[in-house]
Amino acid sequence: FSLVKYGLSDCYDGFGIDPGSGRCKDDGFYERSLGTLHFGPTIVSSRISASSDDAEETVSSGYVSLVSPDLELGANKQSSRWVGMRFTNLQIPNSAKIIGAYVQFEVDEKKDTMTTLTIHGQAADNPAGFSTDEYNISKRSLTNAAVSWNNVPAWRKKSDKHNTPDISQIVQELVSRVGWVPGNSIVILVSGTGKRVAESWDGEPDNAPLLVVNYSIDGDCTATGG
Repeated sequence: FSLVKYGLSDCYDGFGIDPGSGRCKDDGFYERSLGTLHFGPTIVSSRISASSDDAEETVSSGYVSLVSPDLELGANKQSSRWVGMRFTNLQIPNSAKIIGAYVQFEVDEKKDTMTTLTIHGQAADNPAGFSTDEYNISKRSLTNAAVSWNNVPAWRKKSDKHNTPDISQIVQELVSRVGWVPGNSIVILVSGTGKRVAESWDGEPDNAPLLVVNYSIDGDCTATGG
């Protein structure tokens, strides 16, 4: 597009706040020599917002619970668990470059057992919520990208917040799918060993898991001004 039309003819480090305004904005930059605008970064977030958007599955039996007051990451006693979380209405463009992403949990129970978790996404454009069908979590298709959360720090205080490691590679794979459009949902799946216990939507809706994504957009433009 024309830099004159969008008020960017005098911009060296920024882009127009309003089309045609001639004003520049510091949260992006324009590389004049390349004719490229870098938009962002932008932060979006989505919190679990329904009982069917977080769930636990007992690996040995395939039993799925949608109404647990907490989410047991890793295992319950001797039985391994899958935890699924669906984050809805993510306004992320298909062309976005994911800079960073994480899931934030609130501690429901104090635990210091040695715990190692593996995080995947569901490989789907706009995945459905969870159901009580057997193996409804573990039978979902997984992303190629996966993130290991090794030696999860002890959760020593109820209501503390803890973030996963960066899961931007998982989110990038999902928003780069051909069928992804802004407003779609993302499902994050967690398995592993040990135990950490987080709040769920049915336990404390306001403190249910939160997905935070930081992204930018690069756009080519024609340097016609200035």
